[in-house]
Amino acid sequence: MSVASVLVFDPSRKAHRKKPTEEDVQDAKIIYYHPSGASPEEKRQQVGLVEGLISFTRMFRESEGSPAFRAVRTQQHLIVARECEPSIWMAMALLHSTTSGLDGADATDWDDDDVSDTVLLALLRNCHEVFTLLHGRIRSFCDRKSRLCDLFEDFIPAYIATIDCSDLTILHEMDGYHFGPVERGTYLAIQSFLSVLQRNFPVIRYAALLYDAYLVYSGLPPADMRLLYSYLVSYANGNVSNHKLNRRPFGRMPTAASQPGGGSSSFGRVQLLEGNEDGFIFGPSNVPTGSGASSMFVPPIALHNGSTGQLLAFLYQGIMLVMVLHGGLEGDSVDRRARLAFDPGEVPALHEAAVYSPGGLKDLLPSVHEQFTRIMSQEDSYRFVYFNAANHAVRKSNRATASGKEKCSSSLLPHESHVVQNMHAVFTDTDPECREILLKSSGSGWIGGKNTLDREFFVALDGSNLSFTKAQDEMQKFGTIHFANIFID
Repeated sequence: MSVASVLVFDPSRKAHRKKPTEEDVQDAKIIYYHPSGASPEEKRQQVGLVEGLISFTRMFRESEGSPAFRAVRTQQHLIVARECEPSIWMAMALLHSTTSGLDGADATDWDDDDVSDTVLLALLRNCHEVFTLLHGRIRSFCDRKSRLCDLFEDFIPAYIATIDCSDLTILHEMDGYHFGPVERGTYLAIQSFLSVLQRNFPVIRYAALLYDAYLVYSGLPPADMRLLYSYLVSYANGNVSNHKLNRRPFGRMPTAASQPGGGSSSFGRVQLLEGNEDGFIFGPSNVPTGSGASSMFVPPIALHNGSTGQLLAFLYQGIMLVMVLHGGLEGDSVDRRARLAFDPGEVPALHEAAVYSPGGLKDLLPSVHEQFTRIMSQEDSYRFVYFNAANHAVRKSNRATASGKEKCSSSLLPHESHVVQNMHAVFTDTDPECREILLKSSGSGWIGGKNTLDREFFVALDGSNLSFTKAQDEMQKFGTIHFANIFID
């Protein structure tokens, strides 16, 4: 499966001509289409198809607020769409993979890929959210369509390049944090350290600390932290890495055009680091290029409360310190901020204080490393995926699959991941009253799922000869091990 096209359109947009043709009406609705070199007829057909599906499915909505069209599968394509902003829709068409006909025949078989519609809708949602994070809402560009097209022309192809449709999992749909395990005393020491740092450097509005890409502490509003976490360290298969943005297919270099007011997107652009070395991700260049703002890259971001900020982040011995600097007045447009909102000369002093001041990162590192490693090095008794919708905590087991020595990227084998996707869909969409599912497919072990108190967990039980009663006992045992202090009925 691969991305064939991406469409952004506004059905309410009108043609400016007094007597517009049908082509003028359709063209006026299109905000952006990828690939941009497609013929006008293809673009019009696509917007007409999606708009028609939206209008048709709207008649069957259960309530006024429920979504209309979400996805449709054809022999060759899967099309997903969502209203990302009022009256602004994003749609993505994906081409199914193919296999050659039997015995060398000329016929081509189109495979109906097992990727869940909801996972692909989550991908579309993330695409819009990341664009909004870096550039502001699409609607804010209503009087600057050419500027918006320039940004999309850089952003959309770069975003598509990061999509591996063969490795999309339910963890991308869950969109949560992997929390780093540290003791209470260490957590309070981190909180105190960041409080002192913000007091000494008032330009810091919010701060968060990660270790090995696991979230240890955050002072950001949850919605902003979740999106930043997804962008900075989280892959669509649930893996996380401090060096995500420094590696292919990310790792784009900052340019003058990617600064505010330029014609390029800041998506995937960071100050590049060699290997796993320490240094700034956002901030001054790690390669000496002279002084001044020209070598400074602190991309502006839009926060959920309507204000703006600027990102400053660096790595130190496995720790990532993320800071959102004050970016101006409430309601400022991210795109129109063409200057730094702070003195670049402050950054070296800020870095020095963060690392070497008493109680700073150098002092915190031994405790964080020891406590984190002690917990994370333990192999789990079960293979599982856990999600808490209340605090968006995600946990996947640290255990090798039964079929190999390597740990599966999502703790589940591909066919198990597909089963879990279907279970999650039952819990969240098809039958929210369903509390527990336990099933066994031919030639594999049992897979169980439970949904209660805003928590979901899915357990893959090894052993194809396990009886139903024994599988129930194992699910109960898993719940006792991990949720002994929580009432799980």
